[in-house]
Amino acid sequence: MKKNRKLILFSLATASSLTISGAVGAASYFSLTDSSSKIRYNGGNTSIPILKNGDEFDISNSISGNNDSSDLKPKKTPETPKEDPNKPNKEKEDLEVNKSDQLDIKEEKNQNKPLVDKSKLQKTIADSQQFISEITNAKYQTIKDKLMKELEEANKVFNDPNATKEKVTEAEDKLSKALKLAKQEKEALDKPKPPIIHKKPSEPKPAPTPPIKSPKVPPKKKEETKKKEQDKKKQNQTPSKPQPQPPQKRETLGQVRRQIEIDGVLVDAIVEPPRERHDSPNDVKKGITNRKPYQNNAVGEVISVEVTEELRKAQVDKVKKVGNGTGLFDDFRLKSWTREPELNPNTPEGLKKLTKVLFLTENDRYNYQNLIHRYLRLLNSPKIKEFLLKEAQDQYESKIAEFQRDLENFQAEVKRFEEEAYADAAKYHKLPEDQKTDQAWEPIKKKFRELEEKKHELEGYKERKNVWLISNLDPNKFSKLAPRVDQDLKKGYSIDPNNAYINENGELDSYAFSPAPGFNSVTDRLSRDNKERRIFNFDSWYPLNGPDILNDKYPGWTNTDVTNDYKDKLGLPDAGVKLKSLRKDDGTKSGIILEIDASYDEAYKKAKDIIEKVKQQGIEITGYKIVNMGKLGRQNFKEILQALPEKIKLLKLFYEGFDTSDLIELENKEIDELGIYTTSNNIYDDIWTINPLSLRKVAWVNTNDFNAPGGYIGGYIPPSVIKFDGLSFDEGDYKYDANTGAIDYTNPASLQRINDGLRLAYWTRNNEPFFQGGFGPGLKPDHNEAGNSWPLGLDLSRTKHIRSLKGLQFNDIEGKNAGTRKLKRLKLYSQGEYFNIDVDDLNDGQFDTIMISQMPQMPKTKIWFSDKTTKKVKITSRKGIALAASGKANLQALFRWADQLDKDGYKVYVDRQETKQYLKDSGFIAELASDDINII
Repeated sequence: MKKNRKLILFSLATASSLTISGAVGAASYFSLTDSSSKIRYNGGNTSIPILKNGDEFDISNSISGNNDSSDLKPKKTPETPKEDPNKPNKEKEDLEVNKSDQLDIKEEKNQNKPLVDKSKLQKTIADSQQFISEITNAKYQTIKDKLMKELEEANKVFNDPNATKEKVTEAEDKLSKALKLAKQEKEALDKPKPPIIHKKPSEPKPAPTPPIKSPKVPPKKKEETKKKEQDKKKQNQTPSKPQPQPPQKRETLGQVRRQIEIDGVLVDAIVEPPRERHDSPNDVKKGITNRKPYQNNAVGEVISVEVTEELRKAQVDKVKKVGNGTGLFDDFRLKSWTREPELNPNTPEGLKKLTKVLFLTENDRYNYQNLIHRYLRLLNSPKIKEFLLKEAQDQYESKIAEFQRDLENFQAEVKRFEEEAYADAAKYHKLPEDQKTDQAWEPIKKKFRELEEKKHELEGYKERKNVWLISNLDPNKFSKLAPRVDQDLKKGYSIDPNNAYINENGELDSYAFSPAPGFNSVTDRLSRDNKERRIFNFDSWYPLNGPDILNDKYPGWTNTDVTNDYKDKLGLPDAGVKLKSLRKDDGTKSGIILEIDASYDEAYKKAKDIIEKVKQQGIEITGYKIVNMGKLGRQNFKEILQALPEKIKLLKLFYEGFDTSDLIELENKEIDELGIYTTSNNIYDDIWTINPLSLRKVAWVNTNDFNAPGGYIGGYIPPSVIKFDGLSFDEGDYKYDANTGAIDYTNPASLQRINDGLRLAYWTRNNEPFFQGGFGPGLKPDHNEAGNSWPLGLDLSRTKHIRSLKGLQFNDIEGKNAGTRKLKRLKLYSQGEYFNIDVDDLNDGQFDTIMISQMPQMPKTKIWFSDKTTKKVKITSRKGIALAASGKANLQALFRWADQLDKDGYKVYVDRQETKQYLKDSGFIAELASDDINII
């Protein structure tokens, strides 16, 4: 009878539930250390490390899935303790049991199926889950979706006990490639360069040929006239065949032909200058346009470029070497190979050391993978030899054979060493208890450490061929662009060297292209906003980082604390209120910022009085700033915001809670710049909503500044711009009968304010980044708003008598734009167990047409209610209106998207027999409301 054995398991789900993140650009990794539920931090370049190298998280409380950061406590890695030789060694026993079990499996000859090693697949699954948990930003959604699809397939194989070795290998290979591709695509998005907008130019239309005016000439002599008449007659007798002329490119109306410079080369181009944006007179009259008209694209667009050999050569030169460590043969990772003489890949010892260094840490592996993908197509091509240096060509066959031979020999060595280690562990396990000493265990422990080192070294053996080939590529042999590159050059784009690669034919290509200088609408917009819209302005497209946002530090400005100068004048409390003087370094501008910290109770209570004193004393304040709004719980800021001056140059608000309903007090205040920030981890949370009417007179809502990806664990969270992807409205934004609560939908004034707010955000000011939701602008943000994104959420939970979308306008009533703005999220008011809705609201409720129903649903469209206890639906008919087919469709949509509702039989409570019968015939379970159910 075998001894009881403990099976050590670690849940992948638990490992993936720990979201490991750091500052932007941080690179670190975690690894399991032993069976006592620890994760070891192995370093990285995060600027604010929570743990030191070698420290451990204690996650013993997280095995059930609890990953609360408060439970993750740094735990110092102890020195190896001297243990009592008579005390059982848990680590050794666990290892012995695991290793012995594996050895027993190998030794059993009558197994029905061979043991399939899934460890590599398991690691790739864990790496993928870790990567998915880190990319929380909405801009990575497409990347995440593709990787999750491959991850699901890999999990199926991993959990299949009958999976063959080939199937496991195939699944690991697919997932590994998908993970690598996802990291590459994420890296391309994370470049400091803004997203590149590709646009298909319209075909140039020929302009009418101008009439040719014949100059007046003196009368011809008779002889000349006679000769010409003879020549003309001769031509009429033998007409010559007309020669075809090549078509001439002509610009259409509004387009101009001029020279532009791309990568130092002047080229002829057809350019469409930017068009001025004009607001609808009706919108101006309603007061829902920007009082300082906003232009998103002020650079125009390159329609076409005449591609020359000089331009092509400039692309080749840029891609091969650009001098900043991004070129194909100037890559900073490639340079590190030859920085040290002992890492020379052309010597056996140097190649051995180099390939070992390339896989020292996860960060090293990541850098190597990001480098090799640029050459991989050529490395796997039969044409690789012709692109090598002459000396490497002569050695090619012998070197490839040598690398293959060395790899096979080392693989065999690792396999033998592994079998010996497991055999030694099994022998140790079978020893009598009094012989299981530390002295007997130490050589076995050392052998397993050596085994891990050999496996690590094996990774380098597998890459020796590729490292040698890359090191011996001849840059002079790469002079040809891939054919498809010309198509982007014709549109005015140039290759982005960061994303360049070599294809299987040795041609230069790229994953991404950059707009021509002077035609990058994104960087131009950011620069213009920073220079012209920002109050404390600067001339650059770069955003402010988190600390600078909080501390009011702007490039080219000096910040000085002047609180003491105003302490007595304004009766400032001892803490929580500051005044700062900002002066531009060139001496042309200056200003003062008044900061109120609402986390100080006295400062919060005195805020209104301080603002009133500022106005009474005529103190000129350039910017007002309130931080930690809502940090002390439910705080009311209506009176504070009401007290602000009617004209404000800058207002900065820092929210700690999701409630932004107080912002409606800004509706009639002229604000030149408004910044809304948070230090919450959830800047992309769909709970963030804003009443668009609050921004009626705001000239610019700052979206330029830093927005963190979220996912920070404890410690410092940098202030970030909030990404509002939802709209909300308040009780005062509509009219209803005070006695019955009914809304008169025949009166346009009933919902006029809400519809004005929807139009402001969806169409009138939709060219402004703030109103474009989470997906940004289209190709013509100023003139085709239908192509822009929009806020996908709508919160009606503060409008208690609006129970559906009836009467709300989601299309462009001016007719300029086609299409309809649809919703991904809708929150409705409810009270108690029942969601009450009238037939009149339900028949025209628009749930089935406005809620996004296209598949796939990532994430799912949802409707939810303000009261979390609401589980059922009650339908009334105050006017005796019958439920129509449209009402049934809206009811079905309500049940489909409202997960909060009980779905058991789709039970509905009604107040009329006719409604009950109609619903029963439609497949619902309908019951008449009993007397004890109060329908309101």
